[in-house]
Amino acid sequence: MIFNMIVFVTRRLFGHLRLSSFECVCACLFVACVFGGVPLYGQSVNTFREISEITISGLRHVDEQLLLSQVTLNSQLNQRAVEGVVLNDVQRLYLSGYFSEVSAHTAFTDSGMQLVFSVTENPVVKAVTFSGNTLFSDAVLRKEMIVPLGRPLNTQQVLRETERLELFYHTAGYELFQVNGVYMDEQDQLVVKVTEGKIGAFEFAGADGVADFVFSREMGSRPGLF
Repeated sequence: MIFNMIVFVTRRLFGHLRLSSFECVCACLFVACVFGGVPLYGQSVNTFREISEITISGLRHVDEQLLLSQVTLNSQLNQRAVEGVVLNDVQRLYLSGYFSEVSAHTAFTDSGMQLVFSVTENPVVKAVTFSGNTLFSDAVLRKEMIVPLGRPLNTQQVLRETERLELFYHTAGYELFQVNGVYMDEQDQLVVKVTEGKIGAFEFAGADGVADFVFSREMGSRPGLF
């Protein structure tokens, strides 16, 4: 699923660069399109009748009022549904980070035409664990990468929190640290895979006639250090 791969694939595709918030959003959308995409229209959207009601179907744990305070929908009541506007609303809902799927369709009731956005929430996070960390315990890292438990996974928040975790390590002097992947396991635990950047060996090039140990002894780092 998209949320299982989002950080890992983003960094693989973009060469382990630190991404700005805007670039993260673009990367999320790119990954979504490549790995299965987001169904934009589960059924047909009628563009000839005026919208009498807008509803979001499929919400189980995400509060609708909170969601709509974070996401502005451009489709308007008493206006015809416009395909490009509905598409944009679908993308806005998806990029909120709460959902693995978002689609839109229209339905008719006694009161008129409903524009329905159908969503599938990400799994609820039951725990956060770390893999590959030796310098700091899971308890310490959870304070630096804050992910609410008992709430659906929000991929946008996870991206922001992985950047905070990297900043924590870099500030502590571990510049080679990076997050390699984030995924949900079968127990609905969010697993964060990290590499703390232990130095394996040095290789020197371009200094013919000078033994490697001459350079090594002048360096502050050595194999086995972080």
